[in-house]
Amino acid sequence: MKSLIKCFKLLKYSAQLKSQLFFLVVIAVTGFIIEFTSTTDSFSIIGSFYILLFPATIGHMLISLSMSGLVQSSVLKKKLQTVYPHVLSFPLMSLSLLLIIVHRAWLIQNGVKGLSDAENLAMQSSALISIGILMFLCLIYFALSFKFHIQAMIIFIGIVIPVMVAFQNNTFGIMNILGGDFKQSVIITIILFVCGNLLSVILSNIFYKYSLSEYWVKRSLGRQ
Repeated sequence: MKSLIKCFKLLKYSAQLKSQLFFLVVIAVTGFIIEFTSTTDSFSIIGSFYILLFPATIGHMLISLSMSGLVQSSVLKKKLQTVYPHVLSFPLMSLSLLLIIVHRAWLIQNGVKGLSDAENLAMQSSALISIGILMFLCLIYFALSFKFHIQAMIIFIGIVIPVMVAFQNNTFGIMNILGGDFKQSVIITIILFVCGNLLSVILSNIFYKYSLSEYWVKRSLGRQ
């Protein structure tokens, strides 16, 4: 709890904090609107993703602080890149994921207009797994992008598009197998979420000694 409080205190030193938070609030509000008003599978996934992206990005705002000359020789430098972003984002993302799961369960319980119970169950279950897969890949991308921005972006796009297309395409039948049981979908999504966070922590520590991406350095210095 002390580390979490410390993270929130450190946030106030982020470059252009007000503009960043405003942008993140817009993302969060947009996400909630889409999530709670959309009844289409693909579009509602975007809303869920935005809701989860908000706390993930807040945590990674701390990484920019490690560029400050004040922390270059401090133990805070490593923690700001490998520990504190996860300490801050993980509990917030967990709450966001819980909210999404509860909402999807509510949709199954109360039904969706134009869909049979079986169709609704399949849609919510498959959508939840899609969210889990997307967040798993994003968490790994976040861990690498601050060190290898271009490479991480190419790998992320090269993986996420084929994977999501394969899972959403009925020809492969993957979602028909994984998306038939909501409880199973919840378990798979939570496992993907936890594993994504663990891998993100591990990768952050493995590549800590590498210099920050030139893109992120210029972006941070530009804000200052």
